[in-house]
Amino acid sequence: MKYHDSDIEIRIGDRVEYRHLFFGRSRGVVSYIPNDPKSKKLDDHYDTPDWVVDLESGKSVFMIYSPRIEFAHPRVRFIERVEEQNEKQSLTMRWSEAG
Repeated sequence: MKYHDSDIEIRIGDRVEYRHLFFGRSRGVVSYIPNDPKSKKLDDHYDTPDWVVDLESGKSVFMIYSPRIEFAHPRVRFIERVEEQNEKQSLTMRWSEAG
């Protein structure tokens, strides 16, 4: 699955921005993707078929995940990816504020 309007694949550890339905935005980190080897430690905690973003507020957002779904919900915007060497790699993507 890729971020909306992007060719960037969703990965564990990605920093994202989540646009709330009625109020503002929150920053967060992708913490769980079903069947991802890096998610194994979290399987017992989440036990969900959805992918999960942990927000800075301490809350988690659960979103539908399926290999048949090409793009993530447009409320989730990719910000940056932190590689294993702890180097920040900023990637650009198109993001529509509409909708």
